[in-house]
Amino acid sequence: GLFSLMENATVKNVNFDGASLPSEANIMGVVTGGAANCVFENINITDAYLGNHSWYSGGVVGWAEGDVKLINCDIDETSVVSSQWGDFNNANGGLIGGIDSSSTIYLKDCDVACVIDSYNDITSAYEWYSYRSSGMLIGDSGQMDDPDGNNVGNAIAPNVKCENVTVTYGDWANYTYCEFAGKSWP
Repeated sequence: GLFSLMENATVKNVNFDGASLPSEANIMGVVTGGAANCVFENINITDAYLGNHSWYSGGVVGWAEGDVKLINCDIDETSVVSSQWGDFNNANGGLIGGIDSSSTIYLKDCDVACVIDSYNDITSAYEWYSYRSSGMLIGDSGQMDDPDGNNVGNAIAPNVKCENVTVTYGDWANYTYCEFAGKSWP
């Protein structure tokens, strides 16, 4: 994004049009890949493409921790936030890709209408699918363990507060997950 990592910073009154961020393995957001204790205010994102194959993708922020506020942040329907579900801890979200489970996130006066594009690595056969998360606001809101002790994402967001946030669902990518049956690796 515009910034790689930010800490104790404020970004405000910025319009992003036509941002294209194809990547193989990065934490990414149009404004910043990572944010700790930051404020984002009056951010407008149009016609953006975030294409990530690992880690976290978010319209504004890829990964957030600490006290993070998004006020009047909009991402429109011409924008695509994409991530491949091929590894643990992959997530994509319209505003934020993933957050630390101890973070406090405040979303106010935000409009989210982007396309969420999540697709699987079709050569992998996974027993647990919940560790790959996507959402219109936040992709992954914390961590938990599956019955086998694997660290997986969850859908619980106890420290996220939303005030006057609008989500408009548009087109979603229509991928089909495949697993090879009756085959094993050599």
